[in-house]
Amino acid sequence: MKLINVSKNGDGYSIKAINSYKIMGIQLYSTIKTYKLSETNSEWIELSSGREVAKKKKVKLDKWLSDHQKFIEKK
Repeated sequence: MKLINVSKNGDGYSIKAINSYKIMGIQLYSTIKTYKLSETNSEWIELSSGREVAKKKKVKLDKWLSDHQKFIEKK
């Protein structure tokens, strides 16, 4: 996963990321996914499917948000 954009919505945060799929070092394809964190329930949700994200992705999304949150809040 690679970060594209972190933004603040009215009720939470959203992160746009590229998910690349590789086999034996050769990139097959990439997809752009958007994840949303609502301040009310504090769970990451993938917008296209509406499902909660896996623990591994949740850790990465939380790190990205904590790293970029101070820049978002200044605006």
